[in-house]
Amino acid sequence: LYDGINYFISLTCFIDKDKIVKEKYNNIVGIDMGVSTTLALSNGEKYNISIEESERLKKLEAKLARQIKGSNNRYKTIKKLRKEYNHINNKKNDIANKLVHYLLDNYDTIVIQDEQIAKWKEDGLSGPKIQHSILGRIKNKLVSSDKVVVLDKWFPTSKFCYNCGHKNDSLTLKDREFVCPNCGNKKDRDIHAANNMIYFYLHSINAPGTDVNMSVDNKISYKEFVAKQESTTSSV
Repeated sequence: LYDGINYFISLTCFIDKDKIVKEKYNNIVGIDMGVSTTLALSNGEKYNISIEESERLKKLEAKLARQIKGSNNRYKTIKKLRKEYNHINNKKNDIANKLVHYLLDNYDTIVIQDEQIAKWKEDGLSGPKIQHSILGRIKNKLVSSDKVVVLDKWFPTSKFCYNCGHKNDSLTLKDREFVCPNCGNKKDRDIHAANNMIYFYLHSINAPGTDVNMSVDNKISYKEFVAKQESTTSSV
């Protein structure tokens, strides 16, 4: 297959499923997505991923700006630019595919928050970092799996203390460490948020009372979560 830039070949391999021995897991992980750290897992693992524009791409763009529109040389440069953009895009897809495969292969349940990544790009400071990351690709691939549970954006995953239940409203975006003023619990901000995701998920499915609706894309509503907790408290 030729798309005008590259040639592609498709290979299909058939393997007897009965002969595949897969290690069984019974674990859960929360994943916090962010600007400072691309991914922070509740078990302490962190991933910083950034694929910036190559020097070749910058030179080709500068060359294109100097060339005459409609010229053969400009056409050749555009073709080289398309190929370089395609190369960078393939690198992003490759890393995203490998990382998502690792997560889905090693964890039975993955809890993430419905981060508004597209809006982060509008921020003048964090926009470029998000543009060079692969957060959007990772999120889109994860949410398509039945293993992934999505908490809506209203869950206070950064400010809530799962140790005592206190909410630290004084926490700002500049604070990279969570410190609970009530119980003294101290933890890396991103890892703390990832652990809170597990807390909210487990309390949503295990607490008695009103059932939390997870029928739509495995999503959990914060409004329903609060209603469920209030129902549980009033029944005690």
